Amino acid sequence: MIASSSCKEIEGCKDPAALNYEPKADVDNNYCIYPNESPTIEFVVPSSNTLELSDLFPVEVSLTDDEAPAAVEITLSNDEYGTYYTTKRSVEEDASEFATDISLPEIDLLGSSTILTVGCYDNDGGAEFDEMEIAFSDNTSPSAVDVEMPDQIKAFESEYFSMKAYDRGGIAEFTVTILYKESWNSTFNEWNTQTYEYDDFLIEVPWNQYLYFYEPGDVKVQYTITDNMGNVTTAELTAIVVW
Repeated sequence: MIASSSCKEIEGCKDPAALNYEPKADVDNNYCIYPNESPTIEFVVPSSNTLELSDLFPVEVSLTDDEAPAAVEITLSNDEYGTYYTTKRSVEEDASEFATDISLPEIDLLGSSTILTVGCYDNDGGAEFDEMEIAFSDNTSPSAVDVEMPDQIKAFESEYFSMKAYDRGGIAEFTVTILYKESWNSTFNEWNTQTYEYDDFLIEVPWNQYLYFYEPGDVKVQYTITDNMGNVTTAELTAIVVW
């Protein structure tokens, strides 16, 4: 009489890090369940906590997630305005980075620090948030944009002059002076001066005027723009008056 016995091998997950780890398993069945891990975020841009204020605010982050990122959420907030910008955008499944340019609203952002918060969501419901504090500065001089002034003006014909004072940090004062001298004169005389002062936050201020000259000569349009940080730009435009 021959006795026989058999021992059935136990199959299971043999990875101790898995939730369904089977310590008695003889054979790995290659089916392991792991805890959901939240994605990770690392700021690439901005790389500094102090930024020059401009119309566009670039944001770039690197993303790491075993389950693939699904969406990125960006929020900007400060003490004065609360949350003044927010967006949530989907990303490609294998994305390892996310970059965008934010169009900043026309509000005074020089008064208090902005908190930039970026959140990353993955396809398994995991989420991770990171934030950094940003202080905007305004060290650039204001400028005149959309300038309309002919090089040559005909006497006894009305001509249109216009420009806009621009500064992202806000305009404090805008002065325009018209100077004119007849062809037979050697000295420029002040035609008129207009000065505008602003308490409200304005990043763009228009100026326009129709001018009418009776004699051939020379015209100068001098302007001075002062922004809220005390930066000043002074410049001059010229034209000639002909018959």
